[in-house]
Order: sequence, then C-alpha cells, then structure tokens
Amino acid sequence: MGTSIATGYARGIVVATGMDTELGKIANLSEAQEFQETPLQKEMKNIAKKLTIGTLVLS
Repeated sequence: MGTSIATGYARGIVVATGMDTELGKIANLSEAQEFQETPLQKEMKNIAKKLTIGTLVLS
C-alpha cells in the first residue's frame, strides 16, 4: 500500500506493521474524527422536516 517498485533489487528492515506505521497512524486519526453536519445539511434536514409535517397536515 505504501510502497511501489517498478524494477530492481532492494533489502529492507521492517520496523512496524499495520496501525503502528505512519500510514496506520494517519488512518487511525482520520477514523477518530466525529461527523459534523454542515450548515447546508442542517438546513436541508430542517426543510425536509417542515415539508413532512406539512404533507401530513394536508393529507
């Protein structure tokens, strides 16, 4: 995932795997973010609620 090799020869020493790597730490940070609605999403939810109530009242 974090390495691309087209051709050649190399040796390496593995010092971390999975979530202990730098890419794993970044993935862990991105998962930890809480979802926050944008102002547009809040307004759309509000409009949808009002339309639903209006439809129920009129029917």
